Amino acid sequence: MTSLSFLNLLTILAVFLLLTETLSAQELPRRVQIGLAMQPVENGVQITFAPEHQPAGMAGMLEGDIIRSIDGEPVTSQLDVIEKLRNERPPSLRFSVERNGREEVVTVHPQEVPLLDHPDFEFHYGVVETDDGTLRRTIIRKPHGDGPFPTIVMLGGIGCYSLDSREGVAYIDMLNELASTGYLTYWVEKSGMGDSQGTPCMEINFDTELSGYRAGLSQVRTMSDVDQNRVILLGHSMGGLTGPILASETDEPLHAIIAMSTFGVPWFEYLIANSRRQVHFSDLSLSEIENRMSETVKVHYMYTIEKKSPEEILKIFPDRAGSFNLPHHYSYFQQVADYKPLDLWSRTGEAQALLIAGGADYVVSIDEHKYVVDNLNNLRPGSAKFIFIEDMDHGLRFARDQQAARAGESGAFHSELVPAIINWLESIDD
Repeated sequence: MTSLSFLNLLTILAVFLLLTETLSAQELPRRVQIGLAMQPVENGVQITFAPEHQPAGMAGMLEGDIIRSIDGEPVTSQLDVIEKLRNERPPSLRFSVERNGREEVVTVHPQEVPLLDHPDFEFHYGVVETDDGTLRRTIIRKPHGDGPFPTIVMLGGIGCYSLDSREGVAYIDMLNELASTGYLTYWVEKSGMGDSQGTPCMEINFDTELSGYRAGLSQVRTMSDVDQNRVILLGHSMGGLTGPILASETDEPLHAIIAMSTFGVPWFEYLIANSRRQVHFSDLSLSEIENRMSETVKVHYMYTIEKKSPEEILKIFPDRAGSFNLPHHYSYFQQVADYKPLDLWSRTGEAQALLIAGGADYVVSIDEHKYVVDNLNNLRPGSAKFIFIEDMDHGLRFARDQQAARAGESGAFHSELVPAIINWLESIDD
């Protein structure tokens, strides 16, 4: 349910931070970076981003180069590069690249990624252990001064990305703003991303993703810097489902749950509605649209309800391979389909709820946000609010409209989002 442009950005960041290096026996290993973004091509991967100040760029690698091998081993995907670096941790790497039809050999020396800092708050790097024993990196932004502080636990959307970076994903801008205004913010890095151990992010299921957030929330509940009466879950996209799941599981009350650019109906229903929304951006005739949707309903039913694998479905609908170009293992989305969002929201206790949607977001439905809010207010009058930001896209950035966002014409992080969140939080504190 992530837009194409947003997903591409997350994929770029996923391959940007690669290697690890031990700091101490008690600390998660710290990664080092070579600073490349890549996309798959035939018999290799093509470099799409190689800034001059990063190790690969400093070594002479260029955008457009096609990586054919590393230290003599063939490269067929981004994962080949990531796993080579993560597993072997070499001090240098010899890349064989194709440039303008000729072979070039470039030696790159990875560098340790510096820890983040900011003048308006403190960064604290930590570790949390999930229920399967793997360690995940935690990144805390703590306001200057003495706590305890109202605390926001960030729950991310679909995709593989690290927030251990100075820029790129809108979440970074958002968390920086929140910390600068007095909120402690807490983030658990995804499985296999950044410094985190675990299954490579692109191979995880939804239960694996939940395990990191569950462990993180449990850790937040033990932290002395946290105002335990003002713990807030802030979810974006798929994180808008994660928040109610966590809230429905905990015995300790939450102050608030915020869900941005999310969905409010079971995943099968969402997929059908989203498919119809997307197909109307195409140049198909009305007859072709309806024929396409008839087939789409069957494909999604087999996938989410009958739990058939993509391979089984493609035997029946061989032209639907594009339906399974997914950022995680297909079981991730089959597990999501087992949840009923409205039922989860009904079991979030006394937590106040805020749902936020953007008018330039073509990935989710504004009506589904209102649907959740209306039902919560029927159940617990005055417990939920809806905020609409007209020119915000799915990636929480400025965009003129849905067509512009879909064409990749979105701009900077939307400046109205954090003030809207803070104003609402202050209103429920009064």
